Amino acid sequence: MKFTKIYIEITNICNLNCSFCSAPKRKLGSIPLDKFEYILKKIKPYTKTIYLHVKGEPLLYKNLDKLLTLTEQYKFNVRITTNGTLLKDKINILKKHKNIKQLNISLEAEQKKKIILKMFSIHVSNFLKISPLF
Repeated sequence: MKFTKIYIEITNICNLNCSFCSAPKRKLGSIPLDKFEYILKKIKPYTKTIYLHVKGEPLLYKNLDKLLTLTEQYKFNVRITTNGTLLKDKINILKKHKNIKQLNISLEAEQKKKIILKMFSIHVSNFLKISPLF
């Protein structure tokens, strides 16, 4: 059986506290690189595309560059959904990995209702700075 895509949660840690996300019931943490590689090996026969998003902010992952290098080694297409707040800090890492085929920026993120427009502005500003690079 083949799948169009498989979602992998690399972290359940987030830097926002959006009202539409439920509070994590599991201990906060990130997947170790060796376990991530094990998962890549296991799913390789079943898909060509992985999404790095379930809960948490994937750009918070401590070894993001190494993790993305593993996805290249196993020849996966990668799609990432982010809240956009870390794009400025992580753009150089993202640009290095040509197997990133889609970068979704969630415009629904909010910390507090009174600053939702500010968050929207940050997302759009970050996106406009990097969009020509992909």
